[in-house]
Amino acid sequence: MAPLVTVVIPVKNGESRLGECLASVFSQKADFDFEVLCVDSGSTDGSLSIIQSSGARLLQIPPAEFGHGRTRNFAIAHCRSEFVAMLTQDAVPNDDRWLAELIQPMRDNDKVAGVFGRHLPHPGCNPSEAYMLDAHFRAFGEQVTLYRIAPGLEGWAEYESRRGWYQFFSDNNAALRRSVWERIPYRDVEFMEDQLWASDILEAGYIKAYAPNAAVRHSHDYSLATVLRRAFDEARFRREYCDPGDLPGARALAVQALRDAGRDLRRLARDQAYSTKDRLELAPYIVGRHLAQSAGRFLGDRFELMPETAVRRLSQHHELKGDVAAALPRSPVLRGAVREAVRRSMQTHGKLNTATLGLRKSIWAVGGRGGRGGVGERVCHNRG
Repeated sequence: MAPLVTVVIPVKNGESRLGECLASVFSQKADFDFEVLCVDSGSTDGSLSIIQSSGARLLQIPPAEFGHGRTRNFAIAHCRSEFVAMLTQDAVPNDDRWLAELIQPMRDNDKVAGVFGRHLPHPGCNPSEAYMLDAHFRAFGEQVTLYRIAPGLEGWAEYESRRGWYQFFSDNNAALRRSVWERIPYRDVEFMEDQLWASDILEAGYIKAYAPNAAVRHSHDYSLATVLRRAFDEARFRREYCDPGDLPGARALAVQALRDAGRDLRRLARDQAYSTKDRLELAPYIVGRHLAQSAGRFLGDRFELMPETAVRRLSQHHELKGDVAAALPRSPVLRGAVREAVRRSMQTHGKLNTATLGLRKSIWAVGGRGGRGGVGERVCHNRG
């Protein structure tokens, strides 16, 4: 008899947290049967041994065949279950009710096609990342929440105006209904396959759900260079696939970065988990992180103005595929790309001001070193 749920985990060199992830998955308490399927794309560490000793099913593909949407489609095609839960190798279910909580909205409502859960920071995570995760997921609510496009032109207008909010979906911690996936699979794209899938199901008339009690520990302590590159990729792909409208200028991004950094620093000052010495050591990183995010977004929004070589070097996606050297390009290449983007932006938007110049300097410095909106219809269900 087929299990009700298959937990799919793409893997590559994930031994640092994979064992913990699998142990937590296999400890789940649910009133249904489930299985675990790992798809490995060329691990050279101990990941294969961890998978084989855990009892999970294993599929293997060559590294060159990996794609975020493509590989997940491949895995789901090998599932026999009605529902498929999606994890990543560094996302650890927070308790033994994670899977039951994640699947329940689809068991309760046949129109729910996908569910995503909360992310919590790993122990020892930097406070800026921890604060961001807390604010981001708290905004979705503290009870099971359903999202759909409201009927009529007003509903579609609301959806288009707040597409980023509607389409948020993270297959680091998510589940989908396999029968819907058969009609609407993941797109074979380089990035944002999960959020594009959420848009596709909403536009097809299905419902997306948020399950806050289905929590995983999933966070990263990125260098400032990596923060910039990830923000670049996110802005680039959002621009390419979602057309987010008017581009925020460098001044607006710089002001927002400093405002967000100030908010984090005030919270850090009240956080009793950190000593005064810790706070002083963490403060520069927190400010730098927000500036790097804004710098990456500024560049990613304007990727079409850059030479292809600069885009490839700034993109972390190409690094993961092995297309370019792993290190962030040093100042000459990055500065050249920034100068060109800023020059063309000035031609369009006019003279740069002091804040713009400050943001541009922050971009150069990182290179040298290496909204919430409303919804058209939101229905809350509290299951206690």
